[in-house]
Amino acid sequence: MVLVSDPRGAPRRRCGFLHIPKTAGTSVHRALLQTYGDAGVSRFRFDEESFGSFTEWDTLAPAVRTAVFHPGRPTTAHNRSSSVVPGHLSYRSITALVDPEDVFTVLREPRARLLSHHLFWGARTDHDTAEFGSYRAYRSAIGGLKRFLSDPVVSHQTDNLQARMLAGVTLDPTRPLTTTERHDLVAPAHRNLGTLGCTTFVEAPTFWNDVSAFIGADTPAWHENVTDPAAGTLPFRDAQLDSETLALLAERTAADRVIYLGAVAHAFGVDADAAAAFADRVFAGQAERYARLIEASARPPVAPVGPPPGRAARVRARLVGRARRIRHDVG
Repeated sequence: MVLVSDPRGAPRRRCGFLHIPKTAGTSVHRALLQTYGDAGVSRFRFDEESFGSFTEWDTLAPAVRTAVFHPGRPTTAHNRSSSVVPGHLSYRSITALVDPEDVFTVLREPRARLLSHHLFWGARTDHDTAEFGSYRAYRSAIGGLKRFLSDPVVSHQTDNLQARMLAGVTLDPTRPLTTTERHDLVAPAHRNLGTLGCTTFVEAPTFWNDVSAFIGADTPAWHENVTDPAAGTLPFRDAQLDSETLALLAERTAADRVIYLGAVAHAFGVDADAAAAFADRVFAGQAERYARLIEASARPPVAPVGPPPGRAARVRARLVGRARRIRHDVG
């Protein structure tokens, strides 16, 4: 599933990046720009399905509206590109633009990914998301993790997102998936994943080598857009990971977990128990970081040391004048 060797030379002519949110995609996108140049990478695309039941497209900023890919429309479904195509696109959408063998994707431990997603959206404001018009799904995140995981309005983003994007099937975006629906996602997602040219995962030690090997050129490693809210930017202050919320988190990532564990077992050549132990260690580390960032954000901002900015010039002038008088008296 993970491609680890390929002749290095000129990068492949066509490349698609199926970017699942919060899987180091911004860093990968930056590396693609460095490898292919701005002209070689097409605009970032958004899948219509990534907006759930949202239909008020005319409220989006023009740059965003024209970047939304509507796979059901013939005019866009056959608009294939020979450049690099990155985006939050499902398997069905990106393979309408790029052949599957020219597409790569990145997975992440599902519970860790969802915690990162919550922090990222929790720090958003209407100003930050103005270009997305009346699409305000992020507001579910500011009510805390439990609301984020249970709100049906945002289930298209919180409920087994990796499996949804990889399976490429249409599901009701207005409610969480049933147990049967989650189970039924696994087989098509696994099958589609097997057709891609490369699948790696965030926690793989060979992550950047896998990406470089697939592209066919040494790709610079980047580490950008790490969710690290500043003090006071998160609207929730208390601990989020109680037993009820942890159960919801497991439910919202059940199908994703099966797919991820299969990728880990294949990449490391380990059995299911070892893959599960690895995933649990990754999640434990992310859960600790998640709690630490919430605690840090809850602290009031540290007051600046020294005089207020408005007084700085006056204080400096008085000190300079005093120094001159001292030099005059001594002289």
